[in-house]
Amino acid sequence: MSKNTVARKLNILIIFSGIVISILQPQGFLENENECSWMLVFAVTWVVAVMFSIIPTTQIKSYLFIQSVILGIPIGVQSVVILLADTPFDTARCRFAYALASTVGIYLVLLMWNWKVKSKSISTSHKFKTLLSLLALFITTFLLELYLQPVGESLTKTTMQRVALPSTKFFCVLFSIVSLVSKLHSKQMKIQDPFNYTGPGKTELGANITCLLAFILAVLNCPIEYQEIWICNCSLVLLLLQEDKFCLQGYKTKYQGAIVFIAIILTLYTCTFVQCNMWILGFSINAFFEILILLLTFTTHVTSCTLVWSDYLYSSAQTICFCFPLNSLLFLVGSSYSSWLLGLVGVISGLWMVFYKVPL
Repeated sequence: MSKNTVARKLNILIIFSGIVISILQPQGFLENENECSWMLVFAVTWVVAVMFSIIPTTQIKSYLFIQSVILGIPIGVQSVVILLADTPFDTARCRFAYALASTVGIYLVLLMWNWKVKSKSISTSHKFKTLLSLLALFITTFLLELYLQPVGESLTKTTMQRVALPSTKFFCVLFSIVSLVSKLHSKQMKIQDPFNYTGPGKTELGANITCLLAFILAVLNCPIEYQEIWICNCSLVLLLLQEDKFCLQGYKTKYQGAIVFIAIILTLYTCTFVQCNMWILGFSINAFFEILILLLTFTTHVTSCTLVWSDYLYSSAQTICFCFPLNSLLFLVGSSYSSWLLGLVGVISGLWMVFYKVPL
């Protein structure tokens, strides 16, 4: 039976490898454009072999580092091929930086992917130092691309476009994965060993920093014209924030949705104020009423944020009942998509407060 089981696993491994080879279609072993494809084939084969226990898994740090090198180098090189295909950057230097960052990131993920709480072979300080190394690699890679950017090309771009380098896209995805795995790891530790769980520490603080960086990098790489819509979507990354003992003490589950709601309100309100025609085309009746509505509804937005965060009623019930219907007028006098979205969110949050939170 054991031989049959091993044979089945080997058949699955060969099938997966064949599928990957048919998709990537590498032509030769020594050609530069195909070396990355062969490395990806080997990496996928290794992952499948580990998943089906063909290759034994341990929590020894050296073994985890070897795994991260096998997976990180082809991922980093392929990222350079995708992100820097039509850019003037020196791909040789960038390949090394991306491969190193990908290796460290995967190594950190493998360190945190240790659901066996009783195993103390990997200390928290080692995870935190690895996370700091990843942040240092992000700064180094970002400065490298900023240095390699041609002067003539940078002068024709806006500040946002100059800062939105290819490395920001790469590290946005990498930081999001690290934050997600860290949060799942903390939850699993609480479930498996709640009595010996010592609470959040430096690793959770580092994961929160990567989460905020992922949010900022996602905002920088806005691919659409309407930035307010993109920023509201990017605020979902903030769901990966978790409790730590330094900045977010007592961060509970209910705060996760609250911080996304606050980010959306803040984004829409700020964009509506900045994009008002009062500052672009000059004074007009519609622009005057748009600014007036923003001022009158400010307390209702603040109250909705305080209610979702801590159930604190910032304004009186009379103020909320009088002011929140004014959000609907933004559909008439609003000068941007953000003003219309703010009016919709303001009406919905106002009805929620009146029917469920405000004592009448």
